[in-house]
Amino acid sequence: MTAQPAASGPQGPGPEVAPPAATPRAIRQALLPEEAGQFDSEWSTAMSRSAESLDLTEVYTVLRRWRGIAALTQADPDAH
Repeated sequence: MTAQPAASGPQGPGPEVAPPAATPRAIRQALLPEEAGQFDSEWSTAMSRSAESLDLTEVYTVLRRWRGIAALTQADPDAH
């Protein structure tokens, strides 16, 4: 037995949307304009703190969180 692709449209879920690349630029481009400002603020803060602490954990956390938001935005921009 072989796997069948998921149906799209009213009968089933739509096609899967790949998340944006994990770069800050790609994430920002995938966001709605009203989300981009918040991303910019969090990104800037994380970069400043990381430069001081020499620890990139906060940068990675911001990217991971906003990549998820960007993926949801791409999948259904009207859901916001």
